Amino acid sequence: MAGDLDGALADYQGALRLDGNSAEAHNGLAWLYATAPAKRHRDGPAAIDHALRAVALSDRPYIRDTLAAAFAEARRWREAVAEVEAAIAAARAEGGAVAVLQEHLRQFRNRRPWRE
Repeated sequence: MAGDLDGALADYQGALRLDGNSAEAHNGLAWLYATAPAKRHRDGPAAIDHALRAVALSDRPYIRDTLAAAFAEARRWREAVAEVEAAIAAARAEGGAVAVLQEHLRQFRNRRPWRE
């Protein structure tokens, strides 16, 4: 939130050293690697790896959305669209908001990754 991406990376990595099964830490790290505004912080393969670990631990819509963003960062558009569509369906089933997810879907269909 404060824009300290180096600090965020260190915090997420530290959290994973303490608990390698933290869906939230894997998800946060994946989101950062997938959507960081500066290229030096982005890493598509690492984003996918952490997002897949997060999804294996928790199948919440926002975690599926992170996996979609990771696929988009790696230019794997078909998978990005499929994952965000799954996130939208799950969010609707939970009675959750879908506006941001729909914006992500538009981006990915237009072959554009998401940037924070």
